[in-house]
Amino acid sequence: MVAAERRLDAHQGAYAMARKMSRYPTEGGLTKELDDWWHKHCMFLSDECRTVFTTAFSDLSDLRLELRLADESRDRNEEVPIEQARRINKLSLGLSDAPKQILDGIRLPAMNADPFIEIAEASKDEG
Repeated sequence: MVAAERRLDAHQGAYAMARKMSRYPTEGGLTKELDDWWHKHCMFLSDECRTVFTTAFSDLSDLRLELRLADESRDRNEEVPIEQARRINKLSLGLSDAPKQILDGIRLPAMNADPFIEIAEASKDEG
């Protein structure tokens, strides 16, 4: 039971971290926080969740680079190239979709499911 609780906790944490990446992509210290969290919880995540999380983490790094380059262009009074603006938009959309992908990937029994009733029913059938 402890492993199931740890797994649920890890998925909840992945969701919270994905939301943080999508809402505050330029927040200072976020990369370290994400990296520390990942190393403590990655073994409890499903394969699908690990893929979504690592993709979002990579996209976050790419987005930060693109935003920095766009800022440098503006500092030189240059327009941001349209391809760069498209990359920023695509990366931002990917980050904003990550929390939903994590939620969609979690398969839990309904909250009204009573495991004790199911166990009792199974015992009757066996007995």
